[in-house]
Amino acid sequence: MQYIYTQLNQANICIGVSYLAGKVIQDNLIDVSSHADPHSLLGQAYDRDADTFYTLAPQPLPPVPLTEEEQYRYQAIINQEYLIALEEINAL
Repeated sequence: MQYIYTQLNQANICIGVSYLAGKVIQDNLIDVSSHADPHSLLGQAYDRDADTFYTLAPQPLPPVPLTEEEQYRYQAIINQEYLIALEEINAL
């Protein structure tokens, strides 16, 4: 018989699936032998009290800082668009 376990990290997130020949008792291994698709649990969090996995809400990525050159370029584009908008308003 083959035993299937999910491997949890310290935050109880599934980081791997193991297929083992025997039964194992470890805090970071959860028996999911009866689960239809154990690989679908990758990246999901495990609730030890409810003995269930759940999907975490996606975390927004931190903004990437612009280089000084990129800041000047974007500011020039904004200024140009502003001037075009003013010309169009004055043409009305």
